[in-house]
Amino acid sequence: MLRDVDFVVACDVRTMFVDAAETFAPQKGATDQQVRFLTARLVGAADHYLARFGVDVRALPGSGAAGGLAGGLAALGARLVPGFDLVANEVGFAAALADCDLVITGEGRLDATSFAGKVVGEVVQSAGADEKPVVVICGEIDSDAHSTMERLGVSHMGLRERFGDLAVSRTTECIARSVALHMRDQPDQR
Repeated sequence: MLRDVDFVVACDVRTMFVDAAETFAPQKGATDQQVRFLTARLVGAADHYLARFGVDVRALPGSGAAGGLAGGLAALGARLVPGFDLVANEVGFAAALADCDLVITGEGRLDATSFAGKVVGEVVQSAGADEKPVVVICGEIDSDAHSTMERLGVSHMGLRERFGDLAVSRTTECIARSVALHMRDQPDQR
């Protein structure tokens, strides 16, 4: 078998195993009843993993990533690591950040989970620590995330809000236009 292989799971969130359904299922359209059902299944799976493999996935940050898949892999011996840290180290993010004048990041939907270990939140935090200006471009931005961006003083744009259906059919063009508009409005960041 693969006993000498070190399995590493890059987790894009810090969500705990039994919180996965409550955190992510509503984003996928789950009803309250379905969330309760899924949460009960996660609790049962956590009990099974503890009894069978001796691993308490309830205590592992990031074990709720991918709907709990990360926790299942951890029960089988995989090591969970923050995905942003792993990728940032591999691509030399710190050096690139130190050498840049403007940081542009984004994701499909900016919401509370964006600041719980996901790339966009980690990039915003890193850029802020280095005092670099940031532009966050997303498909949609919920009101809480909008408030967070305002509080942090981070420029942000929702493509759906600005471009309507073109945000889906011509995404690349909408992103380019958003960056151009930002550069026009913030000439000191050129």
